[in-house]
Amino acid sequence: MKKLLFLSALFLAQITVAQTCITGNVTFFSQPGVDNFVATYGGTGCTTIDGNLTIQGGVTNLSGLTFLTTVTGTVTVQSTSVSMAGLENLNTIGAELRVLSYSNSSFSLPGLQSVGTNVSFSSAFYITSITLSSLSSIGGSFSLSNLNSLNAITLGPLNTIPSQFIIQSTGLSSLASFSSITSIGNSIYISFNPLLTDLGTISNVPSLTGNIEIQSNASLSSLNFPNLTQAGSISILSNTNIPSFSAPSLTQVISLIIQSNSSLTSISTPNLTTCNSLGFFSNAALSSIAAMPNLTTLSSFLTINGATSLTSVNAFNNLTSAGTITINSTNLSDISGLQNLTSVTSLSISNDSSLNSLAPLNAISSIGSLTLSNLDALTSLNGLENLVTISNDLNINSNDVLTDISQLDNLIVVGGTTTLSSNSTLDECCVMRNFIDGSAYAGGTITISGNNTHCTSFASIIPYCNTTQPDTDGDGFIDANDNCPNTANTDQLDSDGDGVGDVCDNCPTFSNASQTDTNGDGVGDDCENDPGTSTGNSGGGVGINTTAPKSLLEVADGDIFINNLHRGVIMKSATGKCFRYQPDDKGNLVGKEIVCPDN
Repeated sequence: MKKLLFLSALFLAQITVAQTCITGNVTFFSQPGVDNFVATYGGTGCTTIDGNLTIQGGVTNLSGLTFLTTVTGTVTVQSTSVSMAGLENLNTIGAELRVLSYSNSSFSLPGLQSVGTNVSFSSAFYITSITLSSLSSIGGSFSLSNLNSLNAITLGPLNTIPSQFIIQSTGLSSLASFSSITSIGNSIYISFNPLLTDLGTISNVPSLTGNIEIQSNASLSSLNFPNLTQAGSISILSNTNIPSFSAPSLTQVISLIIQSNSSLTSISTPNLTTCNSLGFFSNAALSSIAAMPNLTTLSSFLTINGATSLTSVNAFNNLTSAGTITINSTNLSDISGLQNLTSVTSLSISNDSSLNSLAPLNAISSIGSLTLSNLDALTSLNGLENLVTISNDLNINSNDVLTDISQLDNLIVVGGTTTLSSNSTLDECCVMRNFIDGSAYAGGTITISGNNTHCTSFASIIPYCNTTQPDTDGDGFIDANDNCPNTANTDQLDSDGDGVGDVCDNCPTFSNASQTDTNGDGVGDDCENDPGTSTGNSGGGVGINTTAPKSLLEVADGDIFINNLHRGVIMKSATGKCFRYQPDDKGNLVGKEIVCPDN
């Protein structure tokens, strides 16, 4: 029994050895090499090269290799025109199939079923057809690159490409041969295919971990990804014939870049929720971007550049924060759609002849940098009234009908450079005085030039504005905006909200915008008869050197001397706080807040 088992094992070992023709790499440079291989291993029953197979150079005939079914490594066909007839029984490649600079018009491996990693054809300018009619499995990427004459490809039931799908610089007019593919693991690159008219079922992929790039396919007439929910980056570049781009199920993408598609009129990604960057560049016919109600944040940028037919940015109605926003060379008359924007790192709007309003920006109080340039219909900066801080640069340049920048009066910090130049009708820029009188801070240089007569430099601004917009009390608020123009009050406190500051209000706790004081006693009529208001002539007062006191205490002649250093005169403010006033060593009254005696 032991002898029988030994003989059986020896027989099986002989079969196994017979199946492997050679262990190691095989390279055919010339026909004699092929012939010698066939003479050595043909008819032995072997089927496998346990290593790589390279076919290149002057090989003319592979017909003797029909016994080969398996190559465990990589198969490379390079710089040769030999027909693949003879390898029709090859069904398994353990690593990669690489075809480079192949000069035959046809490449056919009809029995190939499985490739362990990548399938790639490149720089084979004469190939018109590729047949891989049994291919059902690959472990990596599928790539056709620089195959300008290729017009037909036959694939087997291949349904999954684990890595990248690349169709670049081919003569294909259709991707119908790839109709069995339902899943692509990483990225799709389809570019420079001048005859390609559609993507076929490739556009039905549900999701990608990598990128999509569709570039320079001049005949491509439609571009829709109906099932795509997420991808890395999507780039749609220089496809001159597509009228629209649509990805209705897309919710997540790192970046979406659509550039130089001259016939593109509409973009629709209505369910987009998560995105870092959106860029629409040089799409001259683009007139519609569908609403993206779920998109609230763009951490990197939103750029709309060269969309000269675009009249609305309402697609971004719910956007609240963004990195850099650049709007350049559009046909927008306003920027409605950005009204919920509260946080932005940098905003640049330029080269738009129709934009006449910045009103939707009124929720922004702080920004990194701001550029407004060549906006030929913009007359004022209405919408920037709440802007307080610009941490970097401010540039307002070449806006031909801009006449009013007073909306920047609340701006107190520009951390970088400030440039106000070549705004030919801007004659009043008194707001710039704030950077001279200390009410606003500029961290860099300020350049003012090329504007109208009274806004060409600080030398022209200051005397003009001191006349037209005086600040009589010198508190940093011009008289027109000062609630106490003759009494300095930098806090502009107005407790009763009547428009008159507390320090000059004759009824600071009663709203009385008229300040009427009929009897001239310093107490307004509206609070004259209020029991809680001391009018100064309520009767029953104490008079010193007078028998008719006009207040609760009147000293008609003489002084009041307070000898105790810890005492003084206590008065209550409009807000109910009490202060004791005492002189310092220079005779100035100093108020110290204390607990009110009536508490």
